[in-house]
Amino acid sequence: MEGGLDGEHPSELPQLYARAIAACQGRDAASLGRVVVELMGRLNFDYDEAARRLGRLYLLALQGARRGRFRQSFRIFRSLHAVATPRGSSLKAPTSNRDVRGSTEST
Repeated sequence: MEGGLDGEHPSELPQLYARAIAACQGRDAASLGRVVVELMGRLNFDYDEAARRLGRLYLLALQGARRGRFRQSFRIFRSLHAVATPRGSSLKAPTSNRDVRGSTEST
């Protein structure tokens, strides 16, 4: 798969993003950290620039969650899920961040 991701199991990527979204909704930084570790392990540095950018984005989302900014992390992974999910797929990410509250972020 292009874009800096390991092409071995590209169909698992939307599922990983969905797990990250669920962790954000549950305000569970530890679970999000485990998903980020999996995502980082799938980066393909044959596409160096794209892999580095995705890695930075994953870390930004994790750092935000660890600081209580789950809404920011939710938005990042929701956007990534939308990009990674093939059109017409039955894999749908939650579209509402209504229950994702970040104590240190403004609405």
